[in-house]
Amino acid sequence: MAARDDIFKVVLINPPRRHPVIFDHPGFGSADSLLLVYPPVGLMYLAQALRLKMPRVQVSLIDCVAERLDEDQAARRAADMDPDVVGLSALTHYFFDAWQTARSVKRAKADVVVVVGGPHMYALGRETMAHDCFDYGVAGEGEEVFADLCQALRDKVEVKLVPGLLRRVGDEVQGGGAAVVKDLDRIGVPAVDLHGFSPYMGMKGLRFGFGSFRAVISTSRGCPFRCTFCQIDEARYRLRSIPNIIEEIELYTRQGVRDFFFCDHLFNINKKRVIDFCEAVLAKELDIKWSFQGRIDQIDGPMMRLARKAGCYLFSVGIEDCTDAGLHAIKKHVTMRQIDDGLRAVMHNGISCSTNWIIGFPQHQCARDVERLIDTAFGTPSVPNFQLLQCMPGTELHRQAVAEGGLDPLYWTNYVRNPRADFSPPIWERHLTKNELYALYFQAVRRLPLKICQNFIQLSFWRIWSALSPDRS
Repeated sequence: MAARDDIFKVVLINPPRRHPVIFDHPGFGSADSLLLVYPPVGLMYLAQALRLKMPRVQVSLIDCVAERLDEDQAARRAADMDPDVVGLSALTHYFFDAWQTARSVKRAKADVVVVVGGPHMYALGRETMAHDCFDYGVAGEGEEVFADLCQALRDKVEVKLVPGLLRRVGDEVQGGGAAVVKDLDRIGVPAVDLHGFSPYMGMKGLRFGFGSFRAVISTSRGCPFRCTFCQIDEARYRLRSIPNIIEEIELYTRQGVRDFFFCDHLFNINKKRVIDFCEAVLAKELDIKWSFQGRIDQIDGPMMRLARKAGCYLFSVGIEDCTDAGLHAIKKHVTMRQIDDGLRAVMHNGISCSTNWIIGFPQHQCARDVERLIDTAFGTPSVPNFQLLQCMPGTELHRQAVAEGGLDPLYWTNYVRNPRADFSPPIWERHLTKNELYALYFQAVRRLPLKICQNFIQLSFWRIWSALSPDRS
């Protein structure tokens, strides 16, 4: 390894997404082609961590999603670079494609070390490592673990099994745990130079303006909450510093990028953090626009007015259910009063709002319960998005469904051990059948076009009002 002028070569691959795990109904398959294409920020963080750890490393990125490459095309391109290590990011809902890509890489260059990481590895890492196309796996936040692994491989020294690192030795899988980066500022800003902007512009970016590029930034990791349906790992919640975030934004703005999406689930863990960020943007006189995801109970009018002044134009929030009892059951720790107040504060300051709702919770005991959820969602000043409940491994609802006999405990495990292109996720039919849930979902979807038009009219009014009354209390 690494005999070529002492340059250690690493190729990072974002696998294709040609075989998604989707429900076995024709209406669900068509949505996949509309997926927005974002830069693979996780791989860009890995690249930067490698550069900080190993100054003479040569890192390349192949984004199959943006470039529309299949697994064989990606493998041939990777092999042409003659890498020492190939790193792959895996998502559970596209694991078949990641597996196929790893196999193609091994066929193209048998001696290359293949490392798999990504969100998929949290709950299904050991099952993934059963495949001989993967030499190492990283569960958790991989920047430091992956960099240490590459350094050990370059130096040809023993690879230490630290928490989060898995390896396959013959038929045995060794290691376990999850890697956690304690100080997010230490890993540096992502290696944005690894990709051009053009693959992420055009038709799939229409929602954000034709021909524009939207940078994706993660400002925190972990989550202090434990919603019953959520698969986020249990690592403690950590924040990047405001100066570190501003540094990354300025890195983009120097290249002409002005639109940013803060993709972490809790950008507004508290109001002060958003206020501090907005004040930093205004102090730097950054001409940007941005959107974020967060919690509804940390929203109020003054904060959103300042956010609008600093360039915020969209807020996305998971509401999930429509009653205080239902929200308590899924451990959201919010009330319907807080939801109503928060959504009004967003709309009344001229900021768009997107809300997420889940159909099929255990508390949805009949069709009327779901119809009430749908009516509530369409009654909010937001554009609602609906999804059917998927009980993913590692979640409280998955454990409950398995304990009650509603789900096969090995359903997802068997899929990972024996991937197939036509896999369909299981549905917990606790009170409503699969077909009843499908019908309710499409009942909601059919109402969306009219709601989008109504929301546009409402938002236009409040934008005019906020412009005429910028200092209202």
